[in-house]
Amino acid sequence: MAGVAFRFSQPKQVSISFGRMVTWFKDLSTLKVGDKVTAQSDIDNDLKRKRSPAAWYFGVQYSF
Repeated sequence: MAGVAFRFSQPKQVSISFGRMVTWFKDLSTLKVGDKVTAQSDIDNDLKRKRSPAAWYFGVQYSF
């Protein structure tokens, strides 16, 4: 998560923030649904970290 935030205290208390965030997840790399496995370790060894598409965020807070 990386972004920018602005906070104003006069004449009204308000803050505005925006930026981008990226998440990571584990997914199978070579195994497919229906493939035969002999042990849980077969699945564990096939898991690889992948990055999800970056998403934008925007936030407003008023009168804090």
